[in-house]
Amino acid sequence: MKTLIIAEKPSAAEAIAEALTEPFVKKRNYLESKDYYISWAIGHLVQLAEPEDYRSSLKRWRFEDLPLLPEFQLRPVAKTEAQLKAIAALAKKSKSLINACDAAREGELIFRYIVALLGLNHLPTWRLWTASLTPEAIREAMREMKPITMYDNLFASARCRSEGDWLIGINATRAFTTRFGELLSLGRVQTPVLAMICANRRLRDDFVRQNYWEVWANFQGEGCNYRGRWFQGEETRFEKREQAQSIAQEVQNRPGTVETLEQKESRELPPKLYDLTTLQRDCNRLFGFAASKTLKIAQELYDRKFITYPRTNSRYVDTHGIGLIRAVARRLGSHPVYGEWVQKGNPQLVQERNRNLCRPEAVEEHHAILPTTFVPDRLTGDAIKVYDRIVRRLLAHYFLPARFKETRVITRIEDHLFRTDEKVILDPGWKVVDGGWKPPEEKLLLPQQPGVPVYCVHSEATEKQTEPPKPYTEGSLLGAMETAGKKLDDEELREVLKDAGLGTPATRASIIERLKDVGYIELEGKHIEPTTKGMALIELVERANIPVLLSAEMTGRWEKYLNEIARGNGQSQEFNRKVVDLTVHVIRQLAQADKTWYNKSACAKSLGVCPRCGGQIVENRKAYACSNWKNLNCPITIWKTFRGKKISEKTAIALLQKGKSPRLRFYSKEKKPYPAIITFDRETGQMDLQFESSSKASSPKNGSTQTSRPRSQKKPPAPAS
Repeated sequence: MKTLIIAEKPSAAEAIAEALTEPFVKKRNYLESKDYYISWAIGHLVQLAEPEDYRSSLKRWRFEDLPLLPEFQLRPVAKTEAQLKAIAALAKKSKSLINACDAAREGELIFRYIVALLGLNHLPTWRLWTASLTPEAIREAMREMKPITMYDNLFASARCRSEGDWLIGINATRAFTTRFGELLSLGRVQTPVLAMICANRRLRDDFVRQNYWEVWANFQGEGCNYRGRWFQGEETRFEKREQAQSIAQEVQNRPGTVETLEQKESRELPPKLYDLTTLQRDCNRLFGFAASKTLKIAQELYDRKFITYPRTNSRYVDTHGIGLIRAVARRLGSHPVYGEWVQKGNPQLVQERNRNLCRPEAVEEHHAILPTTFVPDRLTGDAIKVYDRIVRRLLAHYFLPARFKETRVITRIEDHLFRTDEKVILDPGWKVVDGGWKPPEEKLLLPQQPGVPVYCVHSEATEKQTEPPKPYTEGSLLGAMETAGKKLDDEELREVLKDAGLGTPATRASIIERLKDVGYIELEGKHIEPTTKGMALIELVERANIPVLLSAEMTGRWEKYLNEIARGNGQSQEFNRKVVDLTVHVIRQLAQADKTWYNKSACAKSLGVCPRCGGQIVENRKAYACSNWKNLNCPITIWKTFRGKKISEKTAIALLQKGKSPRLRFYSKEKKPYPAIITFDRETGQMDLQFESSSKASSPKNGSTQTSRPRSQKKPPAPAS
């Protein structure tokens, strides 16, 4: 009998087959050799059962059925059930298993759920744990495999996360939806993130700009020409224009003296290596990439063996990582772009005693993202941008810290003091590789010693305004999620709080995308803004007096406890008890809520103007319908599912504006695809199918041009009340 290896995706399975020394034959759902079967999971093949799986009556959402607190069961994911059956068949012919899913919490859950549902716990099982898909890394991981039981704590953490998200997500979503008559999605992590975005919007809406004035003076003297700002202690501003103008007039054309001149040298270390969050933040800042896009590109680079595992929260390497960095640098030495920096760099800086680079205690599941010894030669477009960021961040550590000269000059004119600060780069160090450094432009001509007489040749009172908080970008939101909303500039403090963030590096991008998909946030340029519906949901939670659902700090503490469970320092039962208590609390609080708290009409998303009556076409759970359907009996309705096809917002807009959709793909009862266009009567609301003559053979009725009336459907739920 053979050993069955289960990877997380086909590309990982092929990489494992390449690393093993025996030839493999590729079958439909697996690879086979003399000693091994290698199959794959395609993400999750098994999930927690849905409420209706426990009791069929729960398919209908009713507040009276809540809270749902089941003894959890598993079920196959319908769309990938064939792959699960293939794994089950291979397992029957296998003597042992190897878990080769991604080396992280979610990868552990994917494998364990498969084993549990298929009843494979009796088979001896080992864990293949690797941060890279290169043959060398996989072979080393095969030699160092450990029994699966060594990872039971990691699975316990993953299971707590999965079941906790189910309890809060299912119960809170059903409770709010049934209580207020509108589909309202909530989640253990997504709702606190939305609350942060809404709090930021409220701060900006409530912000009142205040005018203030500063006094600036230009000084000239022997060999010097510079500018300074008035100060007194920590104060540099005036609330009244007259005060600032008075001081500006007092010092105008008056002699002064350089009272003090302080100089010091400072250093700036190379930035730490990338974890996923900092890579996403930089790519958003530099290239405007969404967090999900950066993750997708990084995952593709990993699958192609060009970088190490991207879903990491560490920015350091261990001693093994130092060896990998050196090997990568040797391979990059002849690269047409990076070879120059390898030659100029100092290899002695990359060593175990460099605490800015190597901290074994800060590496748990995976080290920082690194390029591998597989150097690509044909990357293009956005992929090369992400890869270039990772390589330059690595090569920066082969260079010395950047050195600066900081100068502070205090100039006195009678009783008034002016401060001038200048920071000049002495040696760019690592910035030539990763800092976007350019030779400095002409700087101020500062005095070289105290006591130098100067003359105020010009002074002015400058009017300024206080600035509101900046709206979140995806990059800044990722940073806020990492620290559970705490504003931290200090990198060391950020590292300390990483365990208590909102979500994980692997899930944060999907949380942001989820908030977009359910209509709670939208992008305005690079800025994230809450929608009316998103703001309304947060107000509902506040009125229901359930602040814990909005608390970033509380959710961060839960995330920290999940990490403690993974380390063996926390108890699953304690986490589960807290989740159940919160679930019950949510239902109790909502039992007292008033349906009128939620204004559907104000929160409905509009797709445009009704072509028949001029009302608004708004979205509800089942359709895009005219807001005047009730009071004017307007028939304009576009169902979200038509002839088995989901109608996207983009398609609905095309139907409203043009009366027809783009060419779409439908499927017959025999599951054969055929192209067709949906036509829409903008007076009656009638939807039909039109088959093109060019698609005779594939048309379900083999006709050149036909229309098909949909089966009678009920009027959609009211979009507004």
